[in-house]
Order: sequence, then C-alpha cells, then structure tokens
Amino acid sequence: MAALATPWSTELEPMKVDEIMKALRHMKVGIAVGYDRVSLEMLRGGGSILASLLYQFFNKCWKSRRVPNTRGIHTLPSSTGLPSS
Repeated sequence: MAALATPWSTELEPMKVDEIMKALRHMKVGIAVGYDRVSLEMLRGGGSILASLLYQFFNKCWKSRRVPNTRGIHTLPSSTGLPSS
C-alpha cells in the first residue's frame, strides 16, 4: 500500500490499481451522481479495465500536480505543502 501523505514526506508513491479497486468497493452506493453524470455503479461495473485507466489518469495527475476541473486546470501543492517551482 502507498505511503500516507504526511507534511514531512518528500515523495509519495504512486497509487496502485488494487488501491483504486478497494476504494471503489468501499464507496457508499446510491448517492447522487456528480457533474460528470457517472455513478458509482458504472465505475464498479468497469472492473479492472476501468481501474487500470483510472490508475493511469490519477498517477498522471499526481506526477504533473495538475487536475482537471470544470473551470480549468488546478495545480496541486507539493507533498511539503509548498508550491512547486
């Protein structure tokens, strides 16, 4: 399992596919869909194929420190909490 985020971490390990699948299994079923209209049932139905795609996407976001948003691209803070240069 990947290391937990701590203020003193210098680098965090990328997510693993099994961690993504575990997170999907533990999410609450029956809640409303979000802006993207993707339900948890749809995500779970994708199985390991979708988990693999999410793995690639999440780790790409993590490495680049950028995440898409409805209003554009946001930059994530570094693991030290300071903006990256």
